[in-house]
Amino acid sequence: MFTKNDKGSARRFSLESFFGLLAMLTVLAVATVFLFGFASTKQITIVDGETTIKATTTKVFVEEALAEQKVFLRPGDRISVAPEEKLKNNEVITITRGKTIYLTTGGSTKEFYSCEDTLGKALKDADITLDEHDELSPAPETPVTEGMSVSYTNIDITIVKEDQLMSFYETKIPLENKEKGYINVIQEGDTGWAEATYQVTTRDGVVVDKLMLVQNVIVAPVERIVEYGVYEPGVVQTSRGGVRYKKVLECKATAYDPSPESNGGYGGLTATGLKAQYGVIAVDPRVIPLGSKVYVESADGGKSWVYGFAIAADTGGAIKGNRVDLCYNTRRECIQFGRRNCKVYILE
Repeated sequence: MFTKNDKGSARRFSLESFFGLLAMLTVLAVATVFLFGFASTKQITIVDGETTIKATTTKVFVEEALAEQKVFLRPGDRISVAPEEKLKNNEVITITRGKTIYLTTGGSTKEFYSCEDTLGKALKDADITLDEHDELSPAPETPVTEGMSVSYTNIDITIVKEDQLMSFYETKIPLENKEKGYINVIQEGDTGWAEATYQVTTRDGVVVDKLMLVQNVIVAPVERIVEYGVYEPGVVQTSRGGVRYKKVLECKATAYDPSPESNGGYGGLTATGLKAQYGVIAVDPRVIPLGSKVYVESADGGKSWVYGFAIAADTGGAIKGNRVDLCYNTRRECIQFGRRNCKVYILE
């Protein structure tokens, strides 16, 4: 059986226990709200252009509340509250939508969005920074309008260095005394190399110009030197068959005989000491060298007359240039011959 004092103690114990339990529950509730954030609801307003959405949400962060209302941001759009911030009760979230810009570059067109007032600023939303050589239409200061079309060309000018192979040159020396087909390499050629500095211009990554600024020769190429024959011997048909010749001359021909009267008193001897006789002709040594073996026939190819094989062994005061004097055995033959056109073949 309780005494009066015992009853007072029990009453005090019950009150103290009740208030202690209430305090614990309050702390637990506050901690739960602080840690998990879903214990309270919030009233929010989303202003998306001309659309206004009022909603009640238990979401903690702005981006969660936007997703809950199926409101999505595009690159270039602006929002008054950062998506990663926590929501506040009665929060007003304002979204400014960027204008659509159609950008053509590198042969393709893409769209992007920007809230900037001028095109130059808007391009930064497309990660494009204009350089001094780039081409843009319209101009950077053009005001941004919805659906505007923009053409952009990235022009890049760089300086590059390259090793460059240098081809060698070939010098050809013609030889009149060698037949065609003759080749003699006097010096073999060899390539060289140099360091070349270029200014390279690209349009949207494609090289459109490559200008050499300087070429520093490291190893000079070696010239190739070749001799080659140009002489093309012909063949004249004679009584002995075809005979090769190295040159043919169109000449004026006269005739003389071995007598002193025709030889200027030399008694039938030629300028080279040979006896003047048929088959010996007088020539201008500057045109036909003395000692040359020749074949003489009419200018029509031997149809009218043929003198035949001879040797250039004499000269004469009147024999100058393309003129020859043919030796006949008799004065009568010389008079009969007179002056005629002829071909003189200088034989090999």
